[in-house]
Amino acid sequence: MGEPKPPGPAGEERVAIESEHLAAIVRSSDDAILSKDRNAVVTSWNEAAERLYGYSPDEIVGQSVALLIPPERQGEELEIIRKILAGERIDHYETERVRKDGTRVTVSLTASPIHGANGEVVGVSTQARDMSWTQEALRAAEQQLHGVPVGIAVLSVEPDAFGQLLSANAEMTRLLGYDAEELAGFGPGELTHQADAAVERALLAELADGRRTSFGLEQRYRHKDGRWIWVWLTVSLLAGAGHQRAAVAHLLDISDRKVAEEDLKRTRRNLERSNAELDQFAYVASHDLKEPLILLSAYARMLGEHHGDALDEEGRTFLGHVRDEAARMKSMIDDLLDYSRLQTGVEDPTRVDLGEALDTALRTLAPRLEETAGRVEVEGELPVVEGSAAQFERLFRNLVGNALKFHGEDPPLVSVSAERADSEWVVCVRDNGIGVDPGKAERVFEVFQRLHSQEQYAGTGMGLAICKRIVERHGGRIWVDPAADGGSVFKFALPG
Repeated sequence: MGEPKPPGPAGEERVAIESEHLAAIVRSSDDAILSKDRNAVVTSWNEAAERLYGYSPDEIVGQSVALLIPPERQGEELEIIRKILAGERIDHYETERVRKDGTRVTVSLTASPIHGANGEVVGVSTQARDMSWTQEALRAAEQQLHGVPVGIAVLSVEPDAFGQLLSANAEMTRLLGYDAEELAGFGPGELTHQADAAVERALLAELADGRRTSFGLEQRYRHKDGRWIWVWLTVSLLAGAGHQRAAVAHLLDISDRKVAEEDLKRTRRNLERSNAELDQFAYVASHDLKEPLILLSAYARMLGEHHGDALDEEGRTFLGHVRDEAARMKSMIDDLLDYSRLQTGVEDPTRVDLGEALDTALRTLAPRLEETAGRVEVEGELPVVEGSAAQFERLFRNLVGNALKFHGEDPPLVSVSAERADSEWVVCVRDNGIGVDPGKAERVFEVFQRLHSQEQYAGTGMGLAICKRIVERHGGRIWVDPAADGGSVFKFALPG
């Protein structure tokens, strides 16, 4: 093969035109572009470099680029030249440079080799972009957080650098384990969990083309040590970013919260399984326990019917006790089964008029009201709340029933009212009965707790425990206060 022919006049003209075209691009670029030889001496300097650093071409060309480098960063330039001579390229390296007036500026450097006619590297071309505004954006974002440890980054949304990290604060590097230079080397989505990447990419695209100005979501990022960390990510378009469109991202570490949520879900699943097993046990146990009680009651009845005359007075008394205790045991089993069926929360809640629930309860209690000459008065309107109508009817039946049972010498008088208190309704059931010892006000709501003997007042000790569970399953609370003129005031509060 022969030696390559030098370009003819037409070829020389084309090369000259292309060279002038490239020179025009360099001159008009908004980025500071300079070239230097292998000894780091500046050989060319565009207008943007003069605006950024303050030196005119006459002042800087022929001088060492060390004029622009802070004393503590002088080793950077040697490392940049070493990498370029080794055939490497420097992309988006964030560092500091010194202006002519001594002030410092944060820049993002891109460096590439300059090749001579025979292909050897004869120098380095450096493109510097002023990134001071990203540091100002980081400082402004950190000031708004008042010291809360949040990772903050500034991202480009320019089409040619979409998602490129422009700057990051110290908390961001601590959160992900990478230093700022390492973070800048990752492309968009490289640290994002595969399951979250598509959503993140779509939202960033909507941000870039103006369909939204911000977004927030939970997602995972890969830490330098390989583990995945959960963060709450918010990204907003950054105002006042000069000629470059950018966004500021906040990353709040929520890994501990996600672990707690998973623990809570696991606990809830275990609790639901335990409740289901308890329901099954309660049903089976009540069925198995009631069967012998039914037989016991039947045999006691037949014994009284067929052999009652053969029993003396003491025997007939004992037989009566057997019947009474069997009936009481059956009531206790029924109440315990009802109690166990009151699950966490209320399935298919509806709007319930508490006035109608009270009316239904009073119709059931009509025989006892007549027997005790009791009266129930309703003061004002009762509210409409969310919940189970059957359970609220049971709640009123138990509370009013207690007032009819534990009354004093005067006929029972029960007053029901309701009042608004902030975001809830407080319903009061006031009676003129024997009252409750304040020292035992919490005990009365416990299962099978009785403050009086069976001889004084019959019952199973489950009524108020059922009331407490009904109210709590509706997101409320219940308590009892002594009435000023004697008796008790049972109160329950419900969301409303």
